[in-house]
Amino acid sequence: MAEIKSVSKNAFGRMVLDQYVDPSTGQIEVRSAEAIFGTGIKGDLLAISTGKNWKLVDPEGFRRRYNNNQTTQGLKTVSKEEFERLWNTIGVPAMNNDRAAVLNNPENYDSIEISEGNRAAFYQKNIPGIKDPKTGLMVSSTGVKQTLPTQEEQTESEDTTQNSGGGEEEDKKPTFILGESQETIDQTILAAGKDKGGKNETLRYPLDPSGPFEYDYIKITAYDYKPSGLDNDYNPDKNIQSASGGIGQKYETVVLPMQPTLSETNGVSWSNDQLNPIQRAFGEAAAGTIKGIGDMNVEEIGKALGNLGTDIKKAFGDSTTKSFVTAYFAGQAVGANLVGRTTGMVINPNLELLFNGPNLRSFNFNFKLTPRSADESVVCRKIIRAFKRNMAVSRTEADLFLLSPRIFKLEYIFKDKTVHPFLNKFKPCALTNFAVNYTPDGSYATFNQDGGMTQYNLDFTFSEVMPIYAEDIPTDGDTMGY
Repeated sequence: MAEIKSVSKNAFGRMVLDQYVDPSTGQIEVRSAEAIFGTGIKGDLLAISTGKNWKLVDPEGFRRRYNNNQTTQGLKTVSKEEFERLWNTIGVPAMNNDRAAVLNNPENYDSIEISEGNRAAFYQKNIPGIKDPKTGLMVSSTGVKQTLPTQEEQTESEDTTQNSGGGEEEDKKPTFILGESQETIDQTILAAGKDKGGKNETLRYPLDPSGPFEYDYIKITAYDYKPSGLDNDYNPDKNIQSASGGIGQKYETVVLPMQPTLSETNGVSWSNDQLNPIQRAFGEAAAGTIKGIGDMNVEEIGKALGNLGTDIKKAFGDSTTKSFVTAYFAGQAVGANLVGRTTGMVINPNLELLFNGPNLRSFNFNFKLTPRSADESVVCRKIIRAFKRNMAVSRTEADLFLLSPRIFKLEYIFKDKTVHPFLNKFKPCALTNFAVNYTPDGSYATFNQDGGMTQYNLDFTFSEVMPIYAEDIPTDGDTMGY
């Protein structure tokens, strides 16, 4: 598995930093943002960690970049001692969290076996935030192994205190980062809406506790929605990122079998446009006049108006078009088609099909759930409830604003291992429509044990929150692309 890159924003003095995490060694590199986006050229190496300890490779260069960023934001610069203190108290914990999020994710390894083996080794190396896949023990933020399984530690002094949503309790509190403006803090407080619940758990249908699962399936995971902001950021996952640039808070992951019809439709918007010769003449004059005003060039304005006068004079002097031009302007004055009535001619519209912009893709899915046991019936209920809750809007604490619903990341998985190489990928999607039919066979039927329905029919409509660009489609390689 190649190293994984993420972009960290606002995690340390509102700087933009590139992070490279190697799942084979556990090493993380912090570099300056690459000079030319998308080239793959790495920025300057600023800090590195292979375990729990960090090394500032270029402390003076790092501090200079930090202070330059502070000056740009209208904030105070810091001394060498203050910079080192801030790095150790703010920067290192943020980077450790980002690295742990990558290394603890089994999807970032080539197989489950490699994932478990590497994570166990990282746990022995005391890499902060790493959880042992066998015992559930976690390395604390200070690089100390726990003595009890994570789920048994519930004291406030432990780093692993969990809330009902499956994330750390601290994640629910507004985080005020060094260098944040009052406007950013206000937005953080505003975003702290009422808790809509949800857990970081996997709900699988059909339920088969024996495993492993050797069939292909679709995986749908809910995330908190992050607004795009005003940056020119085309990262496909920007709307599900955390404040530090890694993947944000994850909620329910629903695993469903492949349905019979899988398709995608890519579209762009084109429309008819006309520009007749008279419109062209006035358009050229207007463009020239505007350019002259912008450049404060009186000669340019006069030239544009002179060209317009010449074109009109030429049109009226031509015996073929004189009657047409007269009828055209008379028709514009009274709002009637005098051209056709008086000349029997139609002006050349210079009709063209012009590009308007991209379209957003939508995907429709239909799944029929038929519980075969009491446990599977409970899972079906949880699946339906999770989709209904995650797609719903929530209110702020003061009930003054409504917050965006959560969005979803969809993936076609090949034999429970990797993203399917011969099916399309998805950018994060909003669930715009979700319909549940509790009696899909046209009759009401329940199980005697608990009243669960014998069948459910689920209809989904997902819409991607970002369009597809040419750069998202590979020219070669072993994936289908978006």
